[in-house]
Amino acid sequence: MSYENALKIDLSSVDTDHEVISTSTGPFGAPFHDTAITYESSQLTEPLILEFPEMASSTRREHWLALIKEVILMHRFISNMKAESFKEETALQSWEVQARTILGVMRLHAAREMLRMAPPFPINFLIFALFDELPKGDYVMQELCKSLKKEGTISACNASSILKSLNIAHPIMQTMDARGERGEITPRSQVEESLASLDTTIEQAREEAKKTSIAKETVERIKDEGIADSILVLAELLSPLKKLPPQFQMIISWKKPKLSFTAFAITLVIIYKEWFGPALAAILMLVIGTMIWARRNGIGKVPEEVVVSPPSDKTTVESIVAAQCGLKNFDAMVKTVNITILKIKSILVSKAPKHADMVMLGLSGVALLLMIVPFKFMLIGLAIYIFMSNLKTSRKTSSERGNRRLEEWWETIPIIPVRIVSSTP
Repeated sequence: MSYENALKIDLSSVDTDHEVISTSTGPFGAPFHDTAITYESSQLTEPLILEFPEMASSTRREHWLALIKEVILMHRFISNMKAESFKEETALQSWEVQARTILGVMRLHAAREMLRMAPPFPINFLIFALFDELPKGDYVMQELCKSLKKEGTISACNASSILKSLNIAHPIMQTMDARGERGEITPRSQVEESLASLDTTIEQAREEAKKTSIAKETVERIKDEGIADSILVLAELLSPLKKLPPQFQMIISWKKPKLSFTAFAITLVIIYKEWFGPALAAILMLVIGTMIWARRNGIGKVPEEVVVSPPSDKTTVESIVAAQCGLKNFDAMVKTVNITILKIKSILVSKAPKHADMVMLGLSGVALLLMIVPFKFMLIGLAIYIFMSNLKTSRKTSSERGNRRLEEWWETIPIIPVRIVSSTP
């Protein structure tokens, strides 16, 4: 029996982009078994897939995925630490980081041996993988780097000393023992200050992690809902927006003359004076006022739920008919969009020469107006047209006739034929 040469991958190279993700494999490329890892980097011409077959779960895959990520993040941390420090003690600090990572892996293996029926989550035992996922974990890494720089001496509590007692030592440790060196002695006050700062940062990360877990629990409840319930929730959340079009239509239709005239005057003044920034600021201040009002009334403190009332109970046949009607409406909408795009393409490629000439003439006129007339006056003209076209005196004079001519012109545009070709095997 012969084997091919093993493939070696250098995870310590920081210049290489390492990407490790979980993936699913199966026969004929079907994703049946979610027990594999995909590794991609510039060192490889194609992705590398590692499979960890299991019958019931993917604990082995999660274990090795966490270990690979831990090694990559550890070397990235060491590289950043070396970039910020140019001292000779960097090698000793790098070994201290590796020693702590090794001890974390050893604790993880020990916990897996003790709890084989319910193995623990691997990231909880790995330093860099854990703080890479926790909120504000990058702050903890910064404080850890500062504390390692201040620790210039080797004590019995260091991870490197613990590994040395297990006959696992770095060559730099053996060299220092042969020379009788123990490194620089850091003042105790600096060490205590560094540890206190590190403990404070870790405590802040823990508090943020608790808040994040509570927020994620509320999000998971929404994710567990089906497509029908999700559509109902979306319709309920967007229901306040349904009031905006009727209100806008009421303003421009002059049903309330005082309100319409006030909105018309404010719009003209904002456009003429170019007060777009102050107008946007006023809208933001209105949003802030609404939030303050909601806080004072205790809306956010009350555990209020969004109550969604499903439609009345329907039989199976009625539900099937409703789903079929919805599918037909969606199909008609897709076809309308396709026809619109094809007609626009016909105009662009001059398949309909008369229509293309009219469009080019119209675009030329608009371009000429944009070059001659200031843009704010064009906006003023547009606002006057929107408000004045809905007055009772001129509401039904020429708008219906113009819309009819435009619809007839649109219907006479031919489209480019579409031919669907099945892919060759």
